Amino acid sequence: MRVRKEKGTWRKKEADSFEACMDEGVGQEERGERFSTGEKAQRHYEQAFAFYARAIEYAPQSVDALYNAARVQYVLGTEFLSPSAADNALCTAVHLYVDALRCAPHVHDGIPDASRLDVMSNCASALQALGELYYEFGLGPTDLSPALRALSELTQQHLPSTAPTPTPFLLYTQALHLLHETAQGQTAVLSAQVPMGESGTSVPSMPSSPVPDTSGFADAFTSSLVAPSSLLETYSEELACVAALLGEAEDANAIAHFVHEAQRIQASVDAFIASLPPGFGASQSPEEEWDHQCMALTMAAIVVRVAAVQRASEVAAAGAVPWPSEAADALTLDAVEQEVSQRATALLAIAPPPQSLTAVRGARQREEETIVSYICDIGDHAHALAGIRIRQGAPSNAALVWEHCALAVKCLNTAAAAFEPLGKGPSSTTVSNAASASIPYAPLEWVPYEQSTSLVQGATNMSNTISRARASIYASLASAALTRTDAWLVAHWQPARESRDKLTANARIYARRALADQGMQWVFHVTSPREGQPMLYGRARGHLPPSGGWEALVRDAEFLLLCVRAVYLRGVYLAEQGGDSTSIQAELNALGGAVWSLLHLASPNPWQPALVPEDSLRRMLEAQDDPALSEQESEFWHRTWIPAMQSPYHYPGLAPPR
Repeated sequence: MRVRKEKGTWRKKEADSFEACMDEGVGQEERGERFSTGEKAQRHYEQAFAFYARAIEYAPQSVDALYNAARVQYVLGTEFLSPSAADNALCTAVHLYVDALRCAPHVHDGIPDASRLDVMSNCASALQALGELYYEFGLGPTDLSPALRALSELTQQHLPSTAPTPTPFLLYTQALHLLHETAQGQTAVLSAQVPMGESGTSVPSMPSSPVPDTSGFADAFTSSLVAPSSLLETYSEELACVAALLGEAEDANAIAHFVHEAQRIQASVDAFIASLPPGFGASQSPEEEWDHQCMALTMAAIVVRVAAVQRASEVAAAGAVPWPSEAADALTLDAVEQEVSQRATALLAIAPPPQSLTAVRGARQREEETIVSYICDIGDHAHALAGIRIRQGAPSNAALVWEHCALAVKCLNTAAAAFEPLGKGPSSTTVSNAASASIPYAPLEWVPYEQSTSLVQGATNMSNTISRARASIYASLASAALTRTDAWLVAHWQPARESRDKLTANARIYARRALADQGMQWVFHVTSPREGQPMLYGRARGHLPPSGGWEALVRDAEFLLLCVRAVYLRGVYLAEQGGDSTSIQAELNALGGAVWSLLHLASPNPWQPALVPEDSLRRMLEAQDDPALSEQESEFWHRTWIPAMQSPYHYPGLAPPR
């Protein structure tokens, strides 16, 4: 809304009412969605939050204003902000969702209120995101105890007393309870609309007590429709929570408990689908959403099954006991392997053709991106199953490990092909300095440390959405190649011994491609600094983290260290064979200099949280399913890499592989 000034110019009229603030907030959100990523999008979301916060001042009990403000903080915390800022944003989102839950009515026209269900579902997402953030970076400083206690009271959930900084386990547990209550409410809403199926079964609605809506404002800004596909989506989110909790399970009993929880969710899914008349789910859901959510549920169930056997294997390995030790566990593992293989075959049969995702747009693009995403997931599951069989240590498993890795590579290569640029083959590993040289005050050379230690104005990231997706696939291909060079597999499987040269070379090539697609070609330009002088590599000052918030930051750090590992292991192989590893040593030192320079930028340094040496090494190895490191490699990381990264003011270089 604009009004004319006296001299004929225009100025924006200040939003001076609840409705005006909400309208402005919605408008800013829409602008943020159009920009999608980057500083402009972030600025619009921040402005949207400011308008919603003012709307809350006008109407403190407006569910819409509280909900919208919380949702914007969630977007900022998951897609734009650094770890510490994301912690504050997500905690703010949880507090706002709790306030919205206090104000939301329990029922509307005798059935659970849809806006309340939306609040619970989105609050669960914020809790899950906080759990992931705390797992990656440690516990945050914000006191969530009041909000978590209020959630327990509002949802009749009995949780143990909470510390000011709750654990990921507690956050996932509370999220799971909220999703369970959401699913019950959605089932009750749908039961009031759906005619009985032939079986006559229907899940009864949850008991609830009506609470009057005291906001005084109509629900004009939030749409909260419940469709059959909405319930399937909630079930998928429940399964995702269970998978996260399996990762936190400390013993076999805890694993069994969460497996049982997943079975309960699946039974609810089956009962709901059986209660629907034929075609009802698809006809009463947004176009294609029913089929999309059915596939998502299938994939979520596989995630849980793989997570269960993977965690059981890890817990057993930590206790130095064999797994599977019982026939039932062995049968479960066999069944999971068979399911992953069958799902891979089905997905590969409908895989998009090469270069399709750089050519299509609209609804077809979304469908093909979803299929490619599932193919990547199945490839990662096959790779995880290879790691489980390696941990078992039975020589008879060697062929199966090789088979799992081959399936992973087949899936990932198919996915990568869909993202290749039109008219080109696989992205090049050739390093170009054209983009690097265009950034003022960020030269491709070492500069005095005390003069140039912060990001420069105009710092950028040369990656885009498609190149980042392709980079993730290349990183997974590099990991799979390294798994096939595992010392145990090489000792027990002749094809692994015979292919070690090719596999170590491929791992390095794929890892370099991942960095190139992430906009980090410049890291291969780094030369050795002048000995003993405080220096920082200038191009590090011009490299921004990618769009996508702290998760993208962590991913970049993982790719950097994965490339270090691939180059190091290639050098080890060449040294063992008596080959010339001079170029490999130069490349390893270049990578080390790049990581050291990013880590030692002046505060505020966006890279520092993701590149802390011990933590970044842990995350990189976890992303590769915790491979068993040889004594030689372990010594490299702990006696060469970490001390070099911790060296203040000067990068000391890395000793050559031996």
